[in-house]
Amino acid sequence: MGKIVGAFGTLALLAALTYVGLTGAFRFGAIDFATVFQALQPLTFALLGLGVLALGAGLLGLVRARPGTGGFALIAGVAALASAFGPMTMKSQADKVPPIHDITTDVKYPPSFVEVRDIRMEDEGVNSPDYNPEIAAQQQEAYPDLGTVRFDQPYEDVYQAAIDVLESMGLEIVGTDENAGRIEATATTAWWGFKDDVVVRVNRFREPVEVDVRSSSRVGVSDLGVNAKRIETFLAKLEEKLS
Repeated sequence: MGKIVGAFGTLALLAALTYVGLTGAFRFGAIDFATVFQALQPLTFALLGLGVLALGAGLLGLVRARPGTGGFALIAGVAALASAFGPMTMKSQADKVPPIHDITTDVKYPPSFVEVRDIRMEDEGVNSPDYNPEIAAQQQEAYPDLGTVRFDQPYEDVYQAAIDVLESMGLEIVGTDENAGRIEATATTAWWGFKDDVVVRVNRFREPVEVDVRSSSRVGVSDLGVNAKRIETFLAKLEEKLS
């Protein structure tokens, strides 16, 4: 009995370590997103199944007076189920939003990437930096409230405030051009290290000053809704800062 309990615990722990290793391999560039996507679904099923089995075996081990082995299996089961929580949450979020990854407040004339364009063109596995107008209808249906915002403050104040807000949100500023009214930045997720690029366009030739934003994921078909959420957060913080 002890060997069986220990075996379930070992398998569950190995599955959890595989998930951590997969994350690390992607973050350090050892594997590409396509490999991650192919491995993630079967690995999630393995984490769930082995997690449940390890928990059951651990409880049985404790009942049979094998506290050491039973405790190990319980911990391993929890680790496996905790690891499965991440990809399960991602799947749940993906099911709630359209399968698009490039969101903008101006679907007719979206802001263009300049500084990050070459970065995104170098890798075949990275999404194009060019906006695809065919997704505009999907975006407008899913996020009808996104649109250009206007401010009565001087152009210079709006431009600097936009930079300050991006930095306060934890984004890395990768390029600025005050004359053109363009700010480019990159957001990196904490666990997987996924990168999303953001470009803000501040139009100094309109009164009131107009601000448009575009947020686009480098990899994946669906952004899980994070780009629209990022734009909404940015605009809300910008309005608060300039109020």
